[in-house]
Amino acid sequence: RNPVHPVNPVKKTPFETPFGLALLLLGITWCASVSWGYNLPILFATPWVWAGMEVTRVLTEAVKPIRFLKPYRFGMLIALLLSFRIGHEFVYRDGRRSEMNEPMGAIFPQLSGIYSDAETAKLYRDLKQLSERYGPNFKTLPAFPQANFLTKTPPPLPLDWVVNRETNGDITLIFKNLNEKHPVIFIQKSFRQKIESDPELEVTRRIFQNGTVLEETSNFWVISNYAL
Repeated sequence: RNPVHPVNPVKKTPFETPFGLALLLLGITWCASVSWGYNLPILFATPWVWAGMEVTRVLTEAVKPIRFLKPYRFGMLIALLLSFRIGHEFVYRDGRRSEMNEPMGAIFPQLSGIYSDAETAKLYRDLKQLSERYGPNFKTLPAFPQANFLTKTPPPLPLDWVVNRETNGDITLIFKNLNEKHPVIFIQKSFRQKIESDPELEVTRRIFQNGTVLEETSNFWVISNYAL
């Protein structure tokens, strides 16, 4: 007869513990930073992934003959759902959701169905007025995604975010396009402090230093006659 060997207890892997699971899920969601991700998408993803796994685990244990209550799981679930709710209140690159009462479709039809706060609405009205005055050959710097799409004008540059990391540090093509097309430049005032010192904003800084300010609004400097 074969000798009876005692059954060895199954050891849990580090990722089967609550702390290890948290690190695993946070690590997965933090992968968003590879593509210049931000914290709000992480807050959206982590709670629901973790919550789904925890709810599944709790329901699975509920059908077992003997069940031991583990309150910490519910505490983690509540804390994570609360973090999701708080993160949900702050709209990415905008304001608080509770203040989003300005219909953006009234400014640009392409934004119909989208609401924002008064400050953002003022920024887009400013863009619309300037584009009507100086367009269609204009460019917003350093970053105003879809500005030319909204104003139905051809983009003079091949990218919306004119920062060094988007060009792999080679701004030769940017300067070539600017020298050939000579668009009027709308520089966003919200980047005032970064323009002076941030190496990512080299293109914007050189235009600001060498160009002529034609007009100044609450949100933009309008610049032309720049030498690059």
